[in-house]
Amino acid sequence: MNRGMNRRQMEDKCWKCFGMIQGEKVRYQEKQFCTRCYQCDGCKLSLKNKTCHEEGGQLYCKDCWNIIQQDKCYKCKTLIKVNGQKYRGKLYHEECFTCSACNCSLVGLKFHEDEGRYYCEGKCYQDLGAYVCNGCGMQIDGNDIEYMLFQGKYYHNRCFVCDGCRAPLIGQKFKISQGQRFCTRCR
Repeated sequence: MNRGMNRRQMEDKCWKCFGMIQGEKVRYQEKQFCTRCYQCDGCKLSLKNKTCHEEGGQLYCKDCWNIIQQDKCYKCKTLIKVNGQKYRGKLYHEECFTCSACNCSLVGLKFHEDEGRYYCEGKCYQDLGAYVCNGCGMQIDGNDIEYMLFQGKYYHNRCFVCDGCRAPLIGQKFKISQGQRFCTRCR
């Protein structure tokens, strides 16, 4: 307690402007305000006899509160003032829209979702267990519908080729010799 003020004087201070309350007081959640300060921090209208919400020391009327709730980051739950990133109906700060493994920003990057978590394309997604093409070494992602499994190894269809002439082997007869695949022309 401030030494120069008694308990009664502290009780007569406005929670917002810290000025002495002269006249009518308004109470909200064990805090008191002068009538001038008991207003919405969004639209600046009086909150007297209205539903009121508090967020971070700010007071809001019902309408402004609903707008603020729409503009909150899904990850950190704080207000997005500029540059929000929307993905599948959820809004994020750009700095909160990150890879779940390495925390790099996913804004403008290719990424993958697995059980509600996001992973940057490349090592983080591969470490999660993504298939990697044995032909080109690139991952096979959800957009690659044409891939195959041969002898326990995954391949993009375009990468499953003859080791002699590089002709596609999908749907073709081929022979394996010393661990290499050859089409009927090259064997």
